[in-house]
Amino acid sequence: MKGTLRIDGLTEMLKNIDGLSQDLWIGGKRVIINEARILRNKMASLAPKDEGNLADAIVVKKYRDKKGLTGVVVGITHETNARHPEFGGLIKRPGGTRKTYYYPAAQEYGWTRGRVHYPGKPYIRPAWEERKGIIRSNIKNAWKRTIENVKPR
Repeated sequence: MKGTLRIDGLTEMLKNIDGLSQDLWIGGKRVIINEARILRNKMASLAPKDEGNLADAIVVKKYRDKKGLTGVVVGITHETNARHPEFGGLIKRPGGTRKTYYYPAAQEYGWTRGRVHYPGKPYIRPAWEERKGIIRSNIKNAWKRTIENVKPR
C-alpha cells in the first residue's frame, strides 16, 4: 500500500518562518541593546564615586560578526580599561613582595591588606540581580509581540 501526502502552502510557510526569524532577530536586538544600556546606567549609579572613573569606564560593548550583532557585554572592557591605567598596578606587601591588583574587581569583591579585609562596594552584581528578571521578561515580551503580529508574506 502506497500513500501520498500533499501539503499546500509549504513554500509560503517557509517564507513566513524565514521572515519571522529575521523579525525576531531585529526586535530582540533592539530590546537587548536598550536593556543593556539601562543595566549599564544602574551599574554606574551604584559604582563607588571616589574620582568617578569607575562609573565612566562601564560601557555597553556590542560584538558583531559578518551578519550583524551577535552579543552584548555590559561592564569594563579591555578598551575602557586601556583608557584608565590607574585601574591596575602593583601593591607592595609588608614582606616586600609585590602583588598585582585590579581596582574594579577590588571594589566589587573587596580586598585584603595584611590581615585586614576591606569589604567591597558591589555595583555589578546588585545591578544585575535587580534587573535580570526585568530584562528576561522584556525580551520575552518583545518576541511574543513579534510572533503574535506575524502576517503572511
